[in-house]
Amino acid sequence: MTNPIILAGYGLSKQFAGNTVLDGVTIECRRQNVLALVGENGAGKSTLMNILSGGLAADEGRIELQGREVVFANPLEAKRSGVAFVHQELSLMQNMTVGENIMLGQEPRAGRLLVSQKRLHEQAAQILNDIGYHVPVEAIVADLTPAQKQMTEIAKAWADKPQVLILDEPTSSLNKTESDQLFSFVRQIRDKGVSVILITHRLEEIALACDDVIVLKDGVIVTRERVDHITRDEIICKMVGARDYQYLPCALRRSFTGADVGTERRFAARHVAPYRFNGTKGQCNRCGRAGRAGAVCICTRIIWHSSLYLRRCTFSG
Repeated sequence: MTNPIILAGYGLSKQFAGNTVLDGVTIECRRQNVLALVGENGAGKSTLMNILSGGLAADEGRIELQGREVVFANPLEAKRSGVAFVHQELSLMQNMTVGENIMLGQEPRAGRLLVSQKRLHEQAAQILNDIGYHVPVEAIVADLTPAQKQMTEIAKAWADKPQVLILDEPTSSLNKTESDQLFSFVRQIRDKGVSVILITHRLEEIALACDDVIVLKDGVIVTRERVDHITRDEIICKMVGARDYQYLPCALRRSFTGADVGTERRFAARHVAPYRFNGTKGQCNRCGRAGRAGAVCICTRIIWHSSLYLRRCTFSG
């Protein structure tokens, strides 16, 4: 039996300065389902999620929540209606505690005017416990690690117990153990009837927690499939518009698969001589570099302009 639709967008279109970002997109988020949304940068993923969560208004189309058409004036109204969006850019109050951030807007009261700090931090600790991640609730957010800030942001969204939880690149600052804890939480709330949308560039994460996958390209949905009915190679081809994975350039295939880069040398600069700048001897002394197929070569520096000079010698800049 197909699970009922909680949140849906029909025929959603959006333009910025005459450029079409979304073109008639229809998306349905079902109860007890984790939906992966993938696509290249600029495909329209964040724009689509911002429209569904009240951050942007669509130029065309409509949004339905549990079968009723809705118009969210802002993200707060969407959150109160049960749609929470955890953005990739965090929105925490840096000078407040973890607990105060998580319970922001729903602080327990001690009397008519005062906030009960004890109950506030107890409730915040319980929300973090639901996620399976420990962050000191009385710690100041500015003192947290990036991973702790990310989990605090997710806990803040979960505090309202939303029906739809949207996560935009939630593992970007998490290690493997922390990511596994997050996906365990995602599966847990899915089993309780929550609909989760996961935006990710890490294709291996799709198999860990997702039921369905949507590929968005140039503002259009090119496919929606069950995760167990589509391969990673097929997802990549849909993302980049290729007919066959084997016809993708080697460097592009490696960027998705993580395989070793090639050994074919494409360019080299050897024995770059010392130089002087305004009469001062520089720090580049018989340097060299080589670029190999499929590789990203990083040239950095600690002091002065040696790396800049080496780049200019290599590329005649």
